[in-house]
Amino acid sequence: MKIEQVIVSAVVVPDGHRDVDPAVVDGLVESIKRVGLLSPILVRVSEDDNVPDILIAGRHRLEAAKRLGWDLIDGYCFAVNDAQARMREITENLHRSELTVLERSEQIEEWRTLCQQNPSAQVGHSGGSPQRGVSQAAKELGVSRQEVERAEKIASITPAAKDAAKEAGIDDNQSKLLQVAAAEPEKQIEAVKQAAKRPARKTANTNGKALSRKQRRENAAAEGRRLASRLVDQLDRDTAHALHKFLEADVGDSVFVLARTLGCKLGIDQEDDDDQEDDDVDAAEGNDPGPLPDILRREPEAAP
Repeated sequence: MKIEQVIVSAVVVPDGHRDVDPAVVDGLVESIKRVGLLSPILVRVSEDDNVPDILIAGRHRLEAAKRLGWDLIDGYCFAVNDAQARMREITENLHRSELTVLERSEQIEEWRTLCQQNPSAQVGHSGGSPQRGVSQAAKELGVSRQEVERAEKIASITPAAKDAAKEAGIDDNQSKLLQVAAAEPEKQIEAVKQAAKRPARKTANTNGKALSRKQRRENAAAEGRRLASRLVDQLDRDTAHALHKFLEADVGDSVFVLARTLGCKLGIDQEDDDDQEDDDVDAAEGNDPGPLPDILRREPEAAP
């Protein structure tokens, strides 16, 4: 994918984009001053010169460029239809935006639905069964099948119940949203009220552990995507290149070394294989996460 120079003033922000957060723009301006723009914006282009360039993703980066007085900004340009543009925007949002559980679920489900309705929108997607759509969404968005399935349930909550959940402050509580989704549509507002009254569960299992290993993996992956985007924006260019080279050499070993090194530095006990009870619960529910990859069973090599 080739990076092109896009005229800043010619990019049109379509309706529906989230409002600009001035604090985020301030941070980007400072970051760009230090190391430049590390992530190009995404723009929808047309062969018709009379049709303006339409922003797909990167509004805060575009606003930072305007603040800096840039005439041109790096961008990836795509000649895509409405569905394809929206799917690219959602993919970007899931990896960069701070979304509540409800917002994230709605966007994952919207992506899955668009993928099914537009078989040509994604390479290798042939339409077909709902399960095919779940698998495709999980693969393309870099999430688990379970997260896609949960997103479908949460996104199906009625609009009125969603508004009630936001007002009650449970729109970022996955377990409570799933409880609401399990209720009949006409009873979901009442379900919101009942869920809001109950204190958040601190433990998911009777053995005293808050989350199963599979759940910890999913949560860590979601948080990792958010933190990675922040990290990249704060690194100087030389450090970013060095880290990229390190990770590219052997992703598995590199991630393992980083995790173990950070864990030792922070005094965090490393996860071992004493989670058999959690795995038994997952297996009983039909959600067996399978064995750990070999790389996670190795002992860390001694530092040179």
